[in-house]
Amino acid sequence: MQRILDIRITKWYFKLLYVIGAGLVGIPAQGLPVALNAPALVSSLLSTAITLASVIVGARLFRGRGEPVAPRRPWWKMTARPLLSRVLGIISTLFLASILFLAITATLGVDESVQSLGSTPIRDTTINVVLTAVLAFLYLNSAIRLAKMPAPSENLSSNQSSNSNRYGRITELSITIGGRSPVLVRRNSAA
Repeated sequence: MQRILDIRITKWYFKLLYVIGAGLVGIPAQGLPVALNAPALVSSLLSTAITLASVIVGARLFRGRGEPVAPRRPWWKMTARPLLSRVLGIISTLFLASILFLAITATLGVDESVQSLGSTPIRDTTINVVLTAVLAFLYLNSAIRLAKMPAPSENLSSNQSSNSNRYGRITELSITIGGRSPVLVRRNSAA
């Protein structure tokens, strides 16, 4: 089956441009239903769908250092490294906890919570809780599964030759990156 769009983003500045662009797409998407006199729920659901879609599409397009570019990522893999998945999952979990704490204290009538929520309806808060919970699950699931996998640099099956010396084993890898001349990587590992 032929892929419709075969794009991979490997450079950090293009990843940053993608994130900024995805954030900017959400601004007119929130204003469009208001301009069309659609219910507020439509605007909230559209914004949530765009946010979730941009995160999932970004996870499919982005590639980390040492990660193969051509093949598709597994559905569960959100980042190339377990640490980044764990950090983003923890941030999402903390954000989820703060939303829930704010909603619960506002329900109980704490003045600061009521003022900080302002006129945000319960349905918008509920939609944000669900979105944040989904993102937290995706990133933490990715971190757990990536932690069980061997590191990408050890899985490279390029031209390998090894020499031994008294300090351990030295492995040389010849890797061709993007059609450029081969890059020689030397790694000293314990015997």
